[in-house]
Amino acid sequence: MNISKFLAITLLAVACHSQKKVAETKKEESRESTQTKPKKANFAIAQSEWSSFEAKTHIDYENTSNPLPINDFNAKLRMQKDKFVWISVAMPLIGGEAVRALITADSVKIVDHINRKYLTTTFTYIQKFSSVPLTLSKLQAALLGNPTFDLNGMQTDTSEGFILAVFQDAKVRNVLMAAMDDSRIRTNKLMDLLKNQDFTAEYAEFLTVGGVKLPGNVFFKTTNPQAASANLTYENIQLNKPINGEFKIPSSYKRMGQ
Repeated sequence: MNISKFLAITLLAVACHSQKKVAETKKEESRESTQTKPKKANFAIAQSEWSSFEAKTHIDYENTSNPLPINDFNAKLRMQKDKFVWISVAMPLIGGEAVRALITADSVKIVDHINRKYLTTTFTYIQKFSSVPLTLSKLQAALLGNPTFDLNGMQTDTSEGFILAVFQDAKVRNVLMAAMDDSRIRTNKLMDLLKNQDFTAEYAEFLTVGGVKLPGNVFFKTTNPQAASANLTYENIQLNKPINGEFKIPSSYKRMGQ
């Protein structure tokens, strides 16, 4: 099993069909079928203010091109805003931690306890599995249902009970759909116009933690270059509390590729 590839793809939100998809999916498709941009208007899209995030996370993963022996995992997810994403994946087969990863703005570290191997590389390793241009801040925003681009550069309007926001330049098109009742993003679609690749994130089961509204369910999918999916369910969320990104490589482990 290619553990590092699984972890990279999962974090990048390749996504599975979630039974918790927003009921308005068909409306989204009809809206996105038109290529016209909405007019500039003053409709605010809400963002979660946070400094740290920690949660137990259940991951349902599917990739028909590169299937894994096990498609569902329990994990611990920690994030320090603009600092790191830390994830520890447990597997019943080994009775404990199977994989641990630490992603920063310029580095990726992965320890595979199943095969007793490790990887240390640059952030470009994550970018290889992304269907759209990606940074650490965009990855964190996608995991928490925040906008992945500066809202000041987006055109906004309303359509059929949703706030619709669009950003587009020569390389990327980003379409956000937010519910009118709470201004929270329900769908975030990113398209690489040069490579004809796309990534979609959907958010549901919202809950309030410490006065901050967050999605309890995050659904990621990509169809190009390969169809894959990951459905994340958050539990026991801790927000804005001290966390650490502890990461150690056992001296007996070999570098991946050796």
